[in-house]
Amino acid sequence: CIALLSGCGNGNVNATAGGGTVKSTIKASSLTASQNVAVIQLTITLPVGVTPSLLSGSTEVDSAATVKVNSSAPSENNLVIATFHAATALLTIAVTLPEGFSFTEQDQITIQLNIEPGSYPKESDFPKEAFSFLAWDAGGEPVNLNPTYTTTIE
Repeated sequence: CIALLSGCGNGNVNATAGGGTVKSTIKASSLTASQNVAVIQLTITLPVGVTPSLLSGSTEVDSAATVKVNSSAPSENNLVIATFHAATALLTIAVTLPEGFSFTEQDQITIQLNIEPGSYPKESDFPKEAFSFLAWDAGGEPVNLNPTYTTTIE
């Protein structure tokens, strides 16, 4: 299973409108080495008031600030590409591990998003239908992992 865990601030809707962050973690708890998953793509429909970090003075996603990969592959060799389409609120993240490495059940991808001041996302703003998950093996063949998603507010 792939579990997606999201946390948004402290969950206090009466808090001062100062923004905050959303952290989502993807873990492949039932992933086996024989699946040889080398590429994972996740698309998320973000709720109003939640956005990725952007490069200074740009509309491009700051992939390094938005996506953290904890894997057995050397992090400097991981290819991480994140794109955000504000008009549709779609954030797409693709993570490709270097040749010779594959995702294991201990690996995880953490996505950090910003909450705009005055916005207070709730667990229900991140329904399973808001996520699309795809995975491929090192040969480019699709791998079916049947992800599950859990959202929590911290």
